[in-house]
Amino acid sequence: MSKSLDLYVILVEPVGGVNVGLIARLIANFEGKSLRLVNSKLDNEQIEVAYKFSSRANKVLDNVDNYDSLEEAINDLDIVFATSAITSKHPLRKYLTPSEAADLVYDRGYKKVGVVFGRESTGLTNDEIALCDLLINIESSKKYRTLNIANSAAIVLYHFFSRKTGFRRIAASRHLRLRAIDYLNRLSSYVSDDQIYRDRVARAFSNILNRGGPDNKEMRLVLGLLRRLNIYIASKCRQ
Repeated sequence: MSKSLDLYVILVEPVGGVNVGLIARLIANFEGKSLRLVNSKLDNEQIEVAYKFSSRANKVLDNVDNYDSLEEAINDLDIVFATSAITSKHPLRKYLTPSEAADLVYDRGYKKVGVVFGRESTGLTNDEIALCDLLINIESSKKYRTLNIANSAAIVLYHFFSRKTGFRRIAASRHLRLRAIDYLNRLSSYVSDDQIYRDRVARAFSNILNRGGPDNKEMRLVLGLLRRLNIYIASKCRQ
């Protein structure tokens, strides 16, 4: 992995030590930054299993970060990818392949990158996917789409590792992008009472920002305009 990129693997409610151990080993194989567990269900026995299957990657498990919520686990990252075997035409489920996601990260200049994997049994919920910026889907047979979580991690981490050419630019922080989405949400509340429509617009805008990877200067220009629009429309509504 390029020294310019810190890749964090986030597992939501892991229960099995085998997959956790294998993923820890993959993080070492492909030079990921660290492993984060959200609401871990591992008991002492499964933790021992994880160490057994991590092979020589015990250091990754020694330095695992534990969180109570996904929101807390991704708060400090620049861009966050959810993963899912389920896709649809809904903006929330509009996906990138692992190769496209890796290209986007390197081309746009994101530094602290998170990849979130869901529960071994049920994956991520829609609410959890909504907390992330973009979705990764690994294309597989329509007859059986779901991959083992460790196999999925191997494919995703490999694609990020294979892009070791460095960055050409520095993307705006996730904090600035989220502020822009918040301003858009406020604007949309003035023109529509349809919450479902407004949510879809916000997700589409989020997809555009995260794929486009504007830099700080570009993002601050957009934020300034959105802020002024909010102030202007709010003043007109009060008249």
